Amino acid sequence: MLSQVGPYRIDGDLGRGGMGVVYRATDTRLGRSVAVKALPAEFAADPARLERFQREARTLAQLNHPNLAGIHGVEEQGGNRYLVLEYVEGEPLSDRLDRGPLPADEAVDLAVQIAAGVEAAHEAGVIHRDLKPANIMVTPDGRAKVLDFGLARSDEERSMSAAGDAPTLSSPALPGDPGNSPTIEGAILGTAAYMSPEQARGRRADKRTDIWSFGVVLYEMLTGASPFVGETASDSIGAVLHKDLDFDRLPRETPAHVRRVLERCLQRDKAMRYRAVGDAGLDLAQPLPHAQNSAAEHRSIMPLVAAFTAVILGLVGALTFTMLDREQGPVARAASPVRASVMGPEGFRMSAAAISTDGRRVVMIGDVIDPEREDASLRDIAYVRDLGSGETRQIGGLRDVTHAAFSPNGRWVVFATRSDRGVLRDLYRAPANLSVEPIRIGAIPESGGVSGYTFAWTPTNEIVFLDGPTQQLVLLSAATGDEVRRVPLDRDEADGLIGSFYGPLGKHWVSVIVPRFSEGTYGEDVFAVDLRNGESKRVVRGARNPIGLGNGRLLFSRGSQIFETAFDTETMQTLGAIRPVHGDLATAYAWSHGAFTVSQNGTLAYLPGGLRGARRTVVQLDMQFNESEWSDEKRAFEGEVAISPDAQRIAVTLSSPGGLFEIWVAERDRPRFRRLLASRDHDFNHSVFTVDGESVLAAKYDPDLGSAGEVVRVRFDGSGGVESLYTSEPGASAIPASASSDGSTLLAFEVTLTGERQVIEIPLDSAEPARAVPGFHRTTSSLRHAPAGVPLVSYISSESGAPRLFVRSLNGGGFGTPIPVSDEDVIASGWHAPIEGGAELSYLRADRAVLIRPVLTGGGIRIGEPRRTDMDVPVYLDVEMAPGIGGVAVKRGDDEGPITRVDIVTNWLQTLDN
Repeated sequence: MLSQVGPYRIDGDLGRGGMGVVYRATDTRLGRSVAVKALPAEFAADPARLERFQREARTLAQLNHPNLAGIHGVEEQGGNRYLVLEYVEGEPLSDRLDRGPLPADEAVDLAVQIAAGVEAAHEAGVIHRDLKPANIMVTPDGRAKVLDFGLARSDEERSMSAAGDAPTLSSPALPGDPGNSPTIEGAILGTAAYMSPEQARGRRADKRTDIWSFGVVLYEMLTGASPFVGETASDSIGAVLHKDLDFDRLPRETPAHVRRVLERCLQRDKAMRYRAVGDAGLDLAQPLPHAQNSAAEHRSIMPLVAAFTAVILGLVGALTFTMLDREQGPVARAASPVRASVMGPEGFRMSAAAISTDGRRVVMIGDVIDPEREDASLRDIAYVRDLGSGETRQIGGLRDVTHAAFSPNGRWVVFATRSDRGVLRDLYRAPANLSVEPIRIGAIPESGGVSGYTFAWTPTNEIVFLDGPTQQLVLLSAATGDEVRRVPLDRDEADGLIGSFYGPLGKHWVSVIVPRFSEGTYGEDVFAVDLRNGESKRVVRGARNPIGLGNGRLLFSRGSQIFETAFDTETMQTLGAIRPVHGDLATAYAWSHGAFTVSQNGTLAYLPGGLRGARRTVVQLDMQFNESEWSDEKRAFEGEVAISPDAQRIAVTLSSPGGLFEIWVAERDRPRFRRLLASRDHDFNHSVFTVDGESVLAAKYDPDLGSAGEVVRVRFDGSGGVESLYTSEPGASAIPASASSDGSTLLAFEVTLTGERQVIEIPLDSAEPARAVPGFHRTTSSLRHAPAGVPLVSYISSESGAPRLFVRSLNGGGFGTPIPVSDEDVIASGWHAPIEGGAELSYLRADRAVLIRPVLTGGGIRIGEPRRTDMDVPVYLDVEMAPGIGGVAVKRGDDEGPITRVDIVTNWLQTLDN
């Protein structure tokens, strides 16, 4: 018995067939399982068979796709040849079908994956020619892997010889089991029941041969049997050539678009079949929004219709809907739009939501806030609501969820978590019904790698991200998280850098958002990027959320409205007039655009509220953190506020109507705000006062470089112009943190080109260069100098895994060892007041309680016992603590309470035709 092939230890048989024995083996060097395929000894002397074996090795070596089994190498031992293949855990599809047909949604999901794998082979110039359930493995997580290219032949080889496609005889290996019979010597190339008519006649095979076999496999997954099974191979061939396909055997719940795909795949005239198997997969995954549904398909969405009807009748059950509007007349009219709201769990504040492509589920991302205990609150978590049953489940119990997307068929959801740097970190995949816990399918590189907050799920079952530093598109397998390929962008640099992704605009195109600064106004344009070559085309200016309907129409948002226009899917260009079709989308700024999604059955989902955040106020906090108005002005203040050391002056970042950030200031005795730093070409934010309160230091954001490239200084009264203090390398950002108590230096954070966050020290009144300050963890924030005469700095860091407060001494320009101040989570801090031998340090805990601790410097740093204030602090957009008073804060306006619902409009697309 064979025990070893090169470094591979044979552990047992996996299967035997006409083209060889397959063993399970262990790679003793890497400790991984592999499959070793041996060519039978009696065939090794046959040049034709040996050539086929070598051809299989060359074929597999060309292919790299998550839905194809890969090759590790070729071994020769004792005159025999062995192919070392990827070992695929799971069971053959044929074994699964022995237990009966698959549910329609599972069959379609597997078929889409199979189509993606076969299309990858076709694009590499390879035809499988033996596609059947026995050559498809289904992994435990539901991934399909196409195996056994022993009959595959490249386009080049096929063009050189047609003789290899000639028929001889075919016979099943076992009587009564033609469906799973191996391909044997003397057989027509390909198993009889899955052959295309041209194969059965011995004619030349091409890509459409595999499309026929793909249709047969899909039919068998739905019915449990091949449509062309006969008692003998000859009977099967006769059925392939002459038998009418019995569509009555399909389950009654089979969607109409699946039936149409089968009809087109199984055309005996190959000219009438799909041109590419990927097109079949696309039609399975994304049926046209206005496609006519079968009665069974109509029944499949009845739970959703019934749920909304129950709302109208006032029969509110497990699904917690709030009625917004309804038309007069009978509720039973299917074409009438129904407006309702899906409520999140108690205390849930939504930041994003999307409806699944099949219209059955809604994913919601946001925070659950406990008003009594901030430390008990959950941040950046995601829920999935089943619109039929009303059941709501949290995705995996994980935090830091930044983005989620449904698969094209609506059965799966992929979501990402973000790192402490704010970029994507880990990728997870789960069934949309959350029947099992999500599994982590990969890490997303940070340093010089994938960046941003969003991704798109393509019709070919890939997740596409952006590699920010290289401006490359990165495509990962949605099934495994493995990197499939990278596509360099082919675009005009003047168009700017990609900001975020949205969904596909066709089989090979994905939509992206590109920020634009022109004529003193910030804007966002929609571009389409070709995933094959990186070519980009501007689709529409001043918009977001592009959604192609697949019928020559495009939807997008501007401000709080949805617009529609005609759209050419070949040229990626809009045609004709643009008209508004819906409003009330929640949007944060006058220049930004609300988000919405539309399912394939025409259901609209969005976060409501219109323009929000334009009526915020600035409040002063006393020693007990009671608030009083700084002024009665209500403006679009951002969550950034700075206060001078004497607590008499403040500087706030404000969002202008043109979309640029500006610095506005006010004084205690002149509480009205005035503009201090503004530009038609730059943002200004992250302001800090100098120790004398006479100047403001701020970050100047250069949109052309995509970074806060400068730190500038301007006098509080505006005289003397704007002085540049520090300029980062292109692409890096510098953010002011704290000016020293002697007025000589500024501590700032710098985010480098590789994404690392470091502390730098910038001289304020000398020509000395800035220097990096070692010893600070990359999670450092809230860096503050102590009052004059106290040589300390405080800061918050998550280096221990949670945000804790630390202090360090200043020793002759250096920084001492970190000393912990808190053993609790801290969200804000500030030096409270000098005391004998040191100063008091106040901090806001995660539960909103304020504590004050003395920090003494005589004979080393000593941390005294804390005392707690009598009042807890409400949740503000930003709190800046200061000596002598509690501090100042930016407070939400009366136009932006928490968003607690997703608004739903069923049959919405039909209203656009009226």
